[in-house]
Amino acid sequence: MDYKLVSARHLEHYLFFLEFSGGKRLGCDLGPLLAAHLKESDLDSMKVDPDWGCLEFLDGQVDIDPRTLFRWACDHEKTDLPNFQNEGGQN
Repeated sequence: MDYKLVSARHLEHYLFFLEFSGGKRLGCDLGPLLAAHLKESDLDSMKVDPDWGCLEFLDGQVDIDPRTLFRWACDHEKTDLPNFQNEGGQN
């Protein structure tokens, strides 16, 4: 399975909507992965690395491996997120 992240949308706090190259779309709370490394104000620096497919912040100072991100999102999926059904994202 391909775990490459193709788009991400920051919803609020540490909540994100993620889309992976295999077509899987998941909403999840990344707080447990990110809160120790980023303040909420740092989340605005989010981008998707198009080559590696990872989610990164602060110009790559903090990133999440795509496979780790995919597993976390699958294990901690939230379907009740605001704007969960809207499409689109940032990359």
